[in-house]
Amino acid sequence: MRPIHATSAVALLTIILSGPWAGAADAKPGPVPDAPKGWSKKADETGKTLYRPDNLAAGEDMQVTIMPGEASDADFRKWFDDKVKLLQAGKTSVRTTDPHASQVQGASALMQAIVCKNDDAPAGDKANRFLFFTYLAAHPAARAEMIVMSVTSNDLLKKYGADYKTLASAWAEMRVADKTGSK
Repeated sequence: MRPIHATSAVALLTIILSGPWAGAADAKPGPVPDAPKGWSKKADETGKTLYRPDNLAAGEDMQVTIMPGEASDADFRKWFDDKVKLLQAGKTSVRTTDPHASQVQGASALMQAIVCKNDDAPAGDKANRFLFFTYLAAHPAARAEMIVMSVTSNDLLKKYGADYKTLASAWAEMRVADKTGSK
């Protein structure tokens, strides 16, 4: 039987990233990259694309979620902050980086990393005491799109970090190449 805290962490990540994508009435998936070798890719009914390593042990979770793009002529930073706030609701942040802004071939990009306390981990459980999230968003033309990485331990972050970077880079290149945003 899996420990309750590990089960809760996996369930928490599933709930966080399967929840509403508020304000996205026009949300439509854009082109998405292939899964890295050893990962599975699945599109859900809301237009999100989910990637997971195939060989996770019981109680471990790592997921990369590409959210469907949506029309956005509004302030991109406000859009980003609102989406991160929505996805972080109910979690206790213990470390947050300031969003990092950049311009890539005329498209705006923002990235932020957040470490949250895993409230379900028992005292002394150093392997599962934090949840790690990375938010990366692009704003090609009049659309805004986001990719989210979530992981239940620093060990998994180290193990699969290169795969995430490859996946996020491929996604970002697709956003830059698509000057009109996904349709």
